[in-house]
Amino acid sequence: MDTRRRRFTRGAHETRWIAVALLMVMVALAPSCTKPLLPAKGGNKEVVVLTPPDVWSRIEASLKEELERTVVILEAEQVFVVEHVDTLVFSEEGANRRNVLLVAPADAGGSVRRALEDAVGRDGLGAVSEPAIFVRRNVWARNQAVISLVAPNADRLVAAVDQLGDSLYAAMTMEVEDRVRRTLYLRGYKKPLAERFASEYGWSIRVPSGFQIRDENPAAGFVSFIQHYPERQLFIHWGRVGRDVEIAPSHSLELRARLAAEFYGDSTDIDGSRWERGRFVGREAMILKGRWMNSGQMVGGPFWTYCFRGRGGERLYLIDLVVVAPGEDKYPPLRQLSVIARTFEEMP
Repeated sequence: MDTRRRRFTRGAHETRWIAVALLMVMVALAPSCTKPLLPAKGGNKEVVVLTPPDVWSRIEASLKEELERTVVILEAEQVFVVEHVDTLVFSEEGANRRNVLLVAPADAGGSVRRALEDAVGRDGLGAVSEPAIFVRRNVWARNQAVISLVAPNADRLVAAVDQLGDSLYAAMTMEVEDRVRRTLYLRGYKKPLAERFASEYGWSIRVPSGFQIRDENPAAGFVSFIQHYPERQLFIHWGRVGRDVEIAPSHSLELRARLAAEFYGDSTDIDGSRWERGRFVGREAMILKGRWMNSGQMVGGPFWTYCFRGRGGERLYLIDLVVVAPGEDKYPPLRQLSVIARTFEEMP
């Protein structure tokens, strides 16, 4: 059993993430650890909500609004899909699922109380004086995340769904992305490659074992990687730029389009692309999103591009993510590539 927990609470004006340390001297005494855990079932997109029917009837609409958010890739795609399971039958239908959200009042009894004690612990329940979120892994199944929203009573619990909706979404997203990271790097990464890039190019990235170099052109400041089924590609471009030169969205898109045409034979839908300012690996960045096409191969798909300056301000980086997945959701493979991209590091 993974005994690490995180607790999320929100006051009147801010969200506070509070680390809760749990010291267990004899883990084997915990009920859920008396026998080996079976692998969790379900995908990263599915979220099973364990809650009594009387609570579910009051929170269903607002909880789905908070968790079933959409991201626009080429079309709108749901990040999570919510399914309700009554806590009275959770052991048969919900306990073995990969993403579990337990929503229950701390004063509950019976099977609800037993589920809370497994997921939060008696000490944690005893400390609940205001609505709080607890995160714990591998409670009833292996490779499982159980997020518990607990409040002193049912009325405060219902209100907490609206109050802590953003934190619930953030907690589930963090757990899924961490699982994606663990899966990607299950067999490690290409350490010699990262060390060579650091020595020769001044930056490194942790390329998972399943990815291969597709192109490497130091003169053009270009390296790309690929993995199939579904096809995922990531390229890194670096080049010099004056400190006083403003990097406009149009410049970044045109640079992305030129590189994709030169090395992939792709065309970029510049007019249909969009951009936003954000942060990437601790830097201010321009984030580009749009569509690419390759008429020769009769394929196309989405791209995400992170454009940012290096530490000294005189080097410009583009890290570009491309997915080919006809008929499938594009967000999951893009999320995988984003996890890899965020291992990028510029050498001092």
